[in-house]
Amino acid sequence: MANLPTAEVCDYLKAYADKFDLRRHVRFSTRVERLYKSSSEDGLPAWIVESRGGAQGEAQVDRFDYVSVCNGHYNDPWIPTMPGLR
Repeated sequence: MANLPTAEVCDYLKAYADKFDLRRHVRFSTRVERLYKSSSEDGLPAWIVESRGGAQGEAQVDRFDYVSVCNGHYNDPWIPTMPGLR
């Protein structure tokens, strides 16, 4: 896999989000304070996300069926040393 410039990766992700109308589902500048698995009313697994964000740092609690962890590694990449990785 080629090393792409950060700006190129960012442009790709923005275009992808716009094409599939995903930006309305994303919260930027939000810190996740706690994430834990719980059960919903129907007994199925649910994820509870406690977060803080916005200009005033408002606390928010949400329930989700699925969670994606997006740690922002394109901002400051770290590639582990592994035999045969190169």
